[in-house]
Amino acid sequence: MDSNMIDQDHQTVVALKSSSILSRESLRGSMTWMMIPLVFSLISIPVVSAVSGTRIDYSRTCEPIKIELCKGIGYNVTAMPNFAGIEMQVDAEHHVESFKPLIQFQCSSQLRFFLCSVYAPMCTEKVPENIGPCRPLCETVKKRCHPVMSEFGYVWPEALDCSKFPSENNHKHMCMEGPGEESPISPNLNTPEPSSPSRPYPPLPSTTHIPPVVVNPPQTTHQDILITVFQNILLVIFVFFVVLVYLSASCMYQSYKQDRKNKECKTNSRERLRMRIESVC
Repeated sequence: MDSNMIDQDHQTVVALKSSSILSRESLRGSMTWMMIPLVFSLISIPVVSAVSGTRIDYSRTCEPIKIELCKGIGYNVTAMPNFAGIEMQVDAEHHVESFKPLIQFQCSSQLRFFLCSVYAPMCTEKVPENIGPCRPLCETVKKRCHPVMSEFGYVWPEALDCSKFPSENNHKHMCMEGPGEESPISPNLNTPEPSSPSRPYPPLPSTTHIPPVVVNPPQTTHQDILITVFQNILLVIFVFFVVLVYLSASCMYQSYKQDRKNKECKTNSRERLRMRIESVC
């Protein structure tokens, strides 16, 4: 009878070993399936960017322009961060307001439009990035206004560096060309020194009229439609694999719990077997 009990305990230990091996194999399988969606997600995002040729930013939202000097310039919607790296319209308005004396000085009739295109660029849902000024617009404004700033000891701001703007408006890099200069005559630099250091340019009462500029978004082509469909498909696949990761992790946890339970049963069975062998002896 004791011999039969020992055989039964031995069979129990063997069964527990087999169950432990199966549990480990299930754990390895779950880990393998969990790694597949992670690798796929790392590959799919660069592929979408490479196919579309643009940076995908799903968090970007267009919002109405709240900067007073930038209202009524031809468009009324913008998005942050702007081309100066500012993330709030309130902060961008302070920068635009600092140029108000220069705008009143009328060194360039396009200065106001140029500043707004940098600090409150155009936003449209049809284009994945903000639309700022073209490089010729920047260079024209700089050519007319930089001498005035230099006359009063100011340098051209780094945020308005013309080299970072597109050289022309095309389907790859959209930009705004500006309304054009109203007068080819350069401003007179023989002006008296300002009495207040906080206003480096003499305030001149004027109402500079800037005609509205309408930038037509690019027409949707067959290639754009295919790119959009491809992006949506990849997004759906990515969400599917995220769910698969969650399910795989759940299976892993259940396998881990079962493995621990089997180990405890195995330990108890060995202890009982040892005690019975000692009692027989």
